[in-house]
Amino acid sequence: MMKLWVAFGATFLATVAAKAHANDPFTRDFKEFANCTIDQWKVPGMAIAVIDGDEIYSELAQGWQTPISTIIRDDFVLQDEWATNHVTLEDAVSHRTGMGAHDLAWPTEIDGRPATLRDIVRNVRNFPLSLEPRVQFYYSNFMFVVLSHVIETLTGRWLGDVFKDVIWDPLGMNTTYMSLENATHAPVPLATSYQWVEGGEKYVELPFLSVDTVSGAGGIISSVADFVKWLQCLIHETKPFSEKVHQDIRTPRMLFSTATGSELDIRLYALGWIRTMLHGNVAYVHTGSTYTNEALIWWFPDLKYGVVALGNGGGTSNFAEQIIVTRLIEEKLQVPSATWPELGDQLKEELALSKEAGAQASQILFPNQPETPVPPPVLPSELAGKFFNEAYGTFEFVLQTEPDELNKIVLIAERADVVFGQEWRLQHVSGDYWALSVNYLGNETFVAEFHAGKFIIGVDDEVERFEVNFVDQSEEISLGTKLFHKIA
Repeated sequence: MMKLWVAFGATFLATVAAKAHANDPFTRDFKEFANCTIDQWKVPGMAIAVIDGDEIYSELAQGWQTPISTIIRDDFVLQDEWATNHVTLEDAVSHRTGMGAHDLAWPTEIDGRPATLRDIVRNVRNFPLSLEPRVQFYYSNFMFVVLSHVIETLTGRWLGDVFKDVIWDPLGMNTTYMSLENATHAPVPLATSYQWVEGGEKYVELPFLSVDTVSGAGGIISSVADFVKWLQCLIHETKPFSEKVHQDIRTPRMLFSTATGSELDIRLYALGWIRTMLHGNVAYVHTGSTYTNEALIWWFPDLKYGVVALGNGGGTSNFAEQIIVTRLIEEKLQVPSATWPELGDQLKEELALSKEAGAQASQILFPNQPETPVPPPVLPSELAGKFFNEAYGTFEFVLQTEPDELNKIVLIAERADVVFGQEWRLQHVSGDYWALSVNYLGNETFVAEFHAGKFIIGVDDEVERFEVNFVDQSEEISLGTKLFHKIA
């Protein structure tokens, strides 16, 4: 059994909202009545839930157009007031809120206690919107956590139980979980993840990841045997979902990419699935990735064909999956000019460029740095210590030296209290300026992120703050500047 990290929680939200029951109070007549009443009283939106015996029914009066703040008003606050009041469920599920990826600030614990979905949703207010809402597709795992919190608020139940009752049990997905504890006690073993150490010629075992705060953003632990049952349901449009739900799942909401090539058409984003045309055939695809496990899923509704691939190689599984799955698809389609033979070289080049960018982080961030760096204005030992930011929490920088370059100043902070355990490594550039590189703990395949940093020294020559200009290097989009105050 493999961990599956595919963000398809939105599909479950559609099924929860639209699931039909014989005694469902939300009839067409009632919905018309509710909408008329809401319009008469000038209410932007309303969420309604009913408990009837053992059944729970929920209905969003405006469907996907329901503003999130009308459901979880105290928790969902953005820095832009208009966005707070108007960003809808559909905006969140379509990755069109303008909120960027802030995965470095995704906690598993806060002040020594386990973090909750509510904690993460409330942390969203600490980040600026990188883009205007509804302008551009921009992936945000936090927004799928927001949707998870919405479902739990409406149903009064843990999301894993909702999924089990609504989807997994009806489809016979008996070895699918949203809890690492449950998965480790399953009747089938949980696959261990490994990373290949270049130069060491060996595999290193990677730790299991807790999925409690990942939730609907990709916290499903499953197997290909179970997941093909989900794909069969989607491909053949079968129960337990209605025709309306299946149509909802397939309907595009946002332009994903206009780039084309290798027989791939422009891409649109539906409910957790990218819709495109591959070799002239309508296809839905999604990848999922952590630093331990990676997934790739394609399905072709007209061909009644789909492929699921799950890999347990940290950092490289998606590359192998793309090559293998592409061959399967192209052989099925009997394309005259297959692309898979050249795909391996293309992906190796991409990986090499990514590694090179990480190695050249200092030069990329500070292209005009002097040939002879200016020393830091204070002793390096004074830069070490504990720092705090409301969005990122507390961590401690420790002074180290490079084994092969003893004169190089390096500050390192290990963060084990986040979903993806991280090592923050500061390399001195010149004066107050530092290059921040982030690696995932236990997986050094490549630098995950790098950002420009700067220490701020007070008039008393004491270190006051550390400033980081977070930028999505791949998209060249600002994620905002954060100040980390030195507290010890």
